[in-house]
Amino acid sequence: MMGGMFVKARFAVEKDRYRMWDRKENLENMPAHHFHNRGGVLIKKQFVGFEKYHKNHNELMTWYAKAFPNAFPSPKETH
Repeated sequence: MMGGMFVKARFAVEKDRYRMWDRKENLENMPAHHFHNRGGVLIKKQFVGFEKYHKNHNELMTWYAKAFPNAFPSPKETH
């Protein structure tokens, strides 16, 4: 059990380390608008879908359903 907990924690550390090295190697190839600059620390943005303007309420709700699928379950899933 302790070995499993160690492997799980170690996997998270190594996954973060891989992301760090991947970001360092590919930083110059990525556009600047893909990052938030937080005091010199670059955080990669997560893109769900960007739509700035909506024509009507139905279009806005369609975007919300795409961006937050768990917030709007379909009627089939509720029963």
